Amino acid sequence: KNITSALYVYVDGCDSLRVIPVNDSLFNYDYFNKYIYPNLGNKRVKIKVEKYLVREKEVYVAYEIE
Repeated sequence: KNITSALYVYVDGCDSLRVIPVNDSLFNYDYFNKYIYPNLGNKRVKIKVEKYLVREKEVYVAYEIE
C-alpha cells in the first residue's frame, strides 16, 4: 500500500540496473528532490533498505537515501 515508486540504481561494481522499490510513507522525497537528485551526476549515494522475504525471494525496499 505504501510502495508506488522505485529507484533504479547500479549496485557496487555491477553493470546492470537494479530496481529498488521505495516505501513512500518513510522516504523523504522533499529532501531527495532538493538536495540529492539535482547533484547526482556520477556521484555515489547510500540507500538504506529493509529486506523482506516474498514467496521465498529476497526483496529490498528503500526507506532513506544519503
